Amino acid sequence: MSETKLDLRFGDIENRIKETQLKREEVIKKLDELLKERDALKINKANNYDSEIYKEPLKSEESTLTINSDLKRSLSSPNLAQFENLKIPTFDRSSKPTDLRKNDYGNSHSNRSVDDSNLSHIKPVFMDGVQQGTTGLKNLGNSCYMSSIIQCLSNTPMLSNYFRNNSYEDDLHRNGNYGKNSKLVTAFAQVIKSLWTSTIRHISPIELKSTLGSLSNEFGTNEQQDSHEFLILLLEWMHLALRTDDKKIPRDTQMTEAEKQYEQSLEGKRSVLTELFNGQSCSTCTCMHCGFKSITYETFNSLTLSVPENTPCSLSDCLDQYLSVQIILEWKCPKCKVPRRATKKCDFVRLPPIIIIHLNRFSGTDGIMSKKNTSVKCPLNNLNLRHYIPNNSNQNYNYNMYGLSYHVGGIHGGHYTAYCKNVQIQK
Repeated sequence: MSETKLDLRFGDIENRIKETQLKREEVIKKLDELLKERDALKINKANNYDSEIYKEPLKSEESTLTINSDLKRSLSSPNLAQFENLKIPTFDRSSKPTDLRKNDYGNSHSNRSVDDSNLSHIKPVFMDGVQQGTTGLKNLGNSCYMSSIIQCLSNTPMLSNYFRNNSYEDDLHRNGNYGKNSKLVTAFAQVIKSLWTSTIRHISPIELKSTLGSLSNEFGTNEQQDSHEFLILLLEWMHLALRTDDKKIPRDTQMTEAEKQYEQSLEGKRSVLTELFNGQSCSTCTCMHCGFKSITYETFNSLTLSVPENTPCSLSDCLDQYLSVQIILEWKCPKCKVPRRATKKCDFVRLPPIIIIHLNRFSGTDGIMSKKNTSVKCPLNNLNLRHYIPNNSNQNYNYNMYGLSYHVGGIHGGHYTAYCKNVQIQK
């Protein structure tokens, strides 16, 4: 009796399974039919839409102003067609603030400092009461390396005044058209002038960056760059456009070998940049076998000093290290004609009125670069370098710090900021 009931139960289960499978197959079949109908409707609708597009006649200019459309206009996109018959709103100008650009950009004066005919290349953001020289530079991609250097140069009074009073235009005219370099000088001058108004909060140096990119592809990208490399190239490019024949020194004047080498490096031409930043050093190699000396002169516009590893030091320590005697294991002596051990000593011949010092914190071992975070103590005032210059003890070589381009981060990325002393407020 129990076995018969068990067989009936199994048979009932099998029937139910078959019924479920049949229903599942019917559902799947129905679903396929519905999907096919949907796809057919989509294709038919697309074909009808395409035919309507091509059959639609071109509208005249008048009809386009009154055409009805099912498309909804974005809230950020005004319907210009509706503005045709609207009256221009009127208001009392006396109740509004005066034009912030008028005084500084010269709309009311013939002697203007910044060309206000087209400010689109700097996109100024105006604000009243900005302290001159404190206008900001908006970041264009990763352009902080550029902004920090420009702020330091802007706060160099003799250089800033040269561009602000348009003295650069005379040098550009005398030097003739120098292509992209001349365009760079003009764009740089516009930026400097803009930084010294009292009505601009910040600007975007778009044209300057674009011109830099035309001179070097790496500065045209949004990638991070080295601020010191940018500074050296910027000074060189502007010098080429601003340099003029030096008429101060007659060519038949008796000169020392160092002076001859310096004039040769300038090719007889000077600019405001060479007068402010150029110095000269000499490197003396001495053969430890025969005593033969070889002297090489070098013109520089910045000093690159190495920083020790994990040892707090002062700027004077870095200078002493730079000028110390180094041992060369294999130096090809011009007299011995074979490699010899030699000493190498670097000395300053002349120092510029404004000295640029680059602290090299990046070093590599076995192809792996790293950044040194060593603390370097630098005096803000009265850095006396007189004892580094032989036979020039009566000349003043005291330096005060007024600009610092500072890097935060590591070898793979970081951010540059500038700390500058404003000549007007003296802080």
